[in-house]
Amino acid sequence: MRAVESSQSVDEDYRLAVLQEMGVLDTEPEIFFEDVVDNIRDIFKVPVSIVSFIDRERQFLKARRGLELCTTSRDISICSFAMFETEGLMLEDTSKDPRFRRNPLVREDPGIAAYLGVPIIVRESVPIGAVAAIDFVPRSWTITERNILKRKARQLSTHIEMRASLMKRPPRLSGRPELVSSI
Repeated sequence: MRAVESSQSVDEDYRLAVLQEMGVLDTEPEIFFEDVVDNIRDIFKVPVSIVSFIDRERQFLKARRGLELCTTSRDISICSFAMFETEGLMLEDTSKDPRFRRNPLVREDPGIAAYLGVPIIVRESVPIGAVAAIDFVPRSWTITERNILKRKARQLSTHIEMRASLMKRPPRLSGRPELVSSI
């Protein structure tokens, strides 16, 4: 997995500029991202799976299964913590973690009880979001499950970078947004 700089060492303005450049915020659903969350739900047998991108003040859920909302405030986003964890964030019971026990996403019904999330990293070291599997009951996560999720994150990173590169290309593809969104 690519290295992630710690939250203290990441230049937030640069991270946000890269996030904007990737062109994933506030975009319509896309098959690739939808397939990723469907695969995660099937593989992990969880009620919720998400691909999220973390902006300055909010979390945008580019793809999600099992949740109605498409944005949350960044200050309650568990993914905003996961994106700075190189090996991901494995929480068997979120209510026992002091960072999250008062979080409304954990406390409100149905609350996030178990969380497994890994960073989505572009440009070798810039975390822009996370991919996560979520359960409403506490559960143990395995290293194998984390590694599967890390592979999904790498696939997402590659796709996002290719997609951003194609969106920058001149005329041949720039006039055909349906081609870019299908990649």
